[in-house]
Amino acid sequence: MTICISATCDDGKGMVVAADRMFTIGSPLNVEFEPPISKIEAMSPTCIAMGSGNSLAVAEVLKRARVRYNSSPKMSIDIIGKAVMDEYEILRNEMVDQQIVAPALGPDYAAFRARGGTLPQYLQPQPQMYGQLFMQSGQFNMNVEIIVAGIDDTGSHTYLISHPGQIVPFDKIGYGFTGSGATHASIKLALELQHPKSSLADTIFSVYAAKLAAEVAPGVGKETELHVISSTDTWRVPDELIAAIKTALENEKKLSQRPKKSENCMGDYGKVLDFHLLNQQAARLAFETAKHYPFLFLLAPICRSLTCKSEVSSCMGQKPLRPMVPGYTNWQSAIIAQPDPSPTLRRFPAQDGLSRGLHFV
Repeated sequence: MTICISATCDDGKGMVVAADRMFTIGSPLNVEFEPPISKIEAMSPTCIAMGSGNSLAVAEVLKRARVRYNSSPKMSIDIIGKAVMDEYEILRNEMVDQQIVAPALGPDYAAFRARGGTLPQYLQPQPQMYGQLFMQSGQFNMNVEIIVAGIDDTGSHTYLISHPGQIVPFDKIGYGFTGSGATHASIKLALELQHPKSSLADTIFSVYAAKLAAEVAPGVGKETELHVISSTDTWRVPDELIAAIKTALENEKKLSQRPKKSENCMGDYGKVLDFHLLNQQAARLAFETAKHYPFLFLLAPICRSLTCKSEVSSCMGQKPLRPMVPGYTNWQSAIIAQPDPSPTLRRFPAQDGLSRGLHFV
């Protein structure tokens, strides 16, 4: 329950990573809270890691991974990612043993294993029990995902380590994400046309916009932390810059929500307005059609939701409904078939949250 984002920029010479500060503690506490603690952890001067799910399990995996890759003669992002993957799988196996196998078999199995025995040997006389434990172990999920992102001699890399201990590279598309807000963030990055050749400024803007988009998902915190990774070091984006980007995004949203003036010009009554801008004449005719033709019963609620009731009622007394044209069973065809000698357009205001539109009078 969180959001973690990583995006490559400047043709692999830089990266921008973002995360909230929502921490999740699994069983037995099962709580979420947002302390002033960073979720972006340094794995090397040019590599970071951040995870979603049980924060305690994420921290344990990263701690063990540091010990593993620090003994490696060459520290690359690939080595760091594989170290995290190996420790993820080891921790998962330990949790399976603690939460599934040990409670099911009891202290007798613990003593057997202390003498060097294995689970298949212990359950050889009980194949049914072995099959049951094998199935439960395969279904066990830590619900933890970890992103490893950084830059080395071969360029920028983004890896996602997830259940049951697999690693997925995101180098091709240039960005990766995890957490409950991952879907929202990925869609926003796609709409922003984020790609590895994007500039650093554009990438900071896009990543922060993606994080804001993810805040509508459950479990995503409101606090935001942004880091920039270069080929030499990692630095944190100042809070003042984050506040300035947030203000710019809010102003952009306000501008995009202003109603736009319609530039449609209808010179022929035979041209029916767009489905979402039904005219009054079409709405009245649709109600009458739905009354006489039961198989069109779904049309009436659609028209009711798209037409101002006050306008419809006022026009009902001004102009009688035209009868259905004989031979027509489709209401749009009926409208097209009935010419109007002098149609005029006028605008009616939106009421009760309904959309603005044009209608004939």
